[in-house]
Amino acid sequence: MIYALSKIFTAFFLPPGLFVVILAISAYYAKRWRPLFAIFASLFYLLSIEPVADALLEPFESPYRSTLLSHETDAVVMLGGGKVQGSPNLPLKDEAFKRAVYALTLGKRLDRPIIVSGGARHNYTEGQAFRDSLQDLRPILASVPERIEKFERRFAVLFEEKSMDTYQNVFYVKQLLPDHAKVIVVTSAYHMRRAMMLFKHFGIEATPAATDFHVSKTPYDLYDLLPRIASLHNSYRALHETFGILKLKMREMLQ
Repeated sequence: MIYALSKIFTAFFLPPGLFVVILAISAYYAKRWRPLFAIFASLFYLLSIEPVADALLEPFESPYRSTLLSHETDAVVMLGGGKVQGSPNLPLKDEAFKRAVYALTLGKRLDRPIIVSGGARHNYTEGQAFRDSLQDLRPILASVPERIEKFERRFAVLFEEKSMDTYQNVFYVKQLLPDHAKVIVVTSAYHMRRAMMLFKHFGIEATPAATDFHVSKTPYDLYDLLPRIASLHNSYRALHETFGILKLKMREMLQ
């Protein structure tokens, strides 16, 4: 009983549930804008519950749950996923850290270079965060890849530190690769569809190697109908990717 009350209290007295409650109360007392408040309350609630968030995100993740990786590849490309400047250790954010670990695993297994792609708005790039995280992990790593300045077909790490978004990630990565290179792309599963579209857009033969899945395959229960910030974030991920894909298609039409 206490557990259930604690879950309900947390769900509706912290965002996003708090905002759902405020909008619902506004809809109840408002006269002129009642339908609008009711629509926003319903929409905000639905985007904040796990079944709806999963339904939005699963189409982006499901194609990449099983992928056959080819040994005939020239490089492993890791797309940046964020970092925390000033962190005393492991400055890569959760998504980026998972991508880094998986990219290192694949690079070592296939004996191929890892290209870490991601710049910065405030002088601390994805590459710097990657290097700092590797330094923190050095005591438990059997081997740390050597840093190289230009492409070499062996286990090493090459940094692309100019890009500010996924489009630029692929644009600048292509400049580092030899002609007709084949790559394995490591990024979060929900982000993979757009990434693969961009690699195709730039004429790079790419194989997806997704990690950082967010949709769990466990059955739902009543607690999953409570609004949660993690579910709202997953809904945001799905909507963000949808708009990103639309923007890419518009760019291609204009070109």
